[in-house]
Amino acid sequence: MPNIKIFNRCMEANLYVFSLAISFLSVGGFGVYRLFIRSYPLAFIDFTLSFFLGYALIHALRNTFTARHKYLLIVICMVGAIGVLFNTGVSGIYWAYPPITGAFFVIGLRKALPLNVFYIAIVLATISTNVALPQFFSIFITLTLICAFGYAFSARTEHYSQEYVKLADLDPLTNLKNRRSLNDQLIKEINYHEQGVQKSSLLILDLDHFKRINDVYGHTVGDNILVKFSKMLKKTVRETDQVYRYGGEEFIIIANNTRLINAGKLAEHIREATEKSILIDGKPITVSIGVAEVSKNDTDITWLHRADHALYRAKGENRNLVYLAHGNKNSCNYRAFLRENLNSSARKVECLS
Repeated sequence: MPNIKIFNRCMEANLYVFSLAISFLSVGGFGVYRLFIRSYPLAFIDFTLSFFLGYALIHALRNTFTARHKYLLIVICMVGAIGVLFNTGVSGIYWAYPPITGAFFVIGLRKALPLNVFYIAIVLATISTNVALPQFFSIFITLTLICAFGYAFSARTEHYSQEYVKLADLDPLTNLKNRRSLNDQLIKEINYHEQGVQKSSLLILDLDHFKRINDVYGHTVGDNILVKFSKMLKKTVRETDQVYRYGGEEFIIIANNTRLINAGKLAEHIREATEKSILIDGKPITVSIGVAEVSKNDTDITWLHRADHALYRAKGENRNLVYLAHGNKNSCNYRAFLRENLNSSARKVECLS
């Protein structure tokens, strides 16, 4: 599945380019026409707007069209529309409508709504002395309706866009976050560590002998086990922890603001809970876990690799174990400390150098 966030950004960029190109050609064309009929003030306004539209189009084509550019563009279009009204009176009211819908599309709901309300007030004040009362109220109602419909349409579009992004980041079977959203969060956690904000740990979990379960009981039973295990994980971890399905029978937990020792406690708690849970009738299910704390110069790949190496060691030692990827500390002393704190004398908890 393609990354829907990137897809949305590409679609938005293409719409900007298309809309700006059409606007640039249309307004520029009107400028040429008004220059031909010697309506110089209006031609000046059109060419000025056309210049800024062309400037914005170049930035859009270069992918350098920032939020500041967008806001400035809308303000200039609104000023231009008001300038047309000053010169033509109510006959130029049609130019007052496009900036309203354009504002919602270009700068978003929160910024566009107050700006549009202010803009509509200026438009109404501009035409109030040159139009009859019934026509004034007609213009007021149509401007308000355009603003209301633009807001409703933009709000609905924004809501669906957020829902699509959310669905793209979820695993359809377990309803956990998927590998795509994991990569983004790993980078954030590494940045937090580099900034000295917090130091988090990573847990990689692998259900033991899961292929054998699929072969014996079928994939439907295997899927049910994955769903039950996912629900158990969400109940077992803390509210601050983030659970992901990494692929197949592998899961990942990011233990936020958690050092290696406490992450080991969490891993052992999950291991014991899995061993005691009933995920399939008459068949005990166990899990092997590798744990790694983010360290200096870690990337998302190296952090995952260290945790995965710890998991590999756990699975190589008869499974149903917690292994901790550690730095340069003495592994023997650290193992004794973990056994005491995790109360796991019957289980082997290793610290890897």
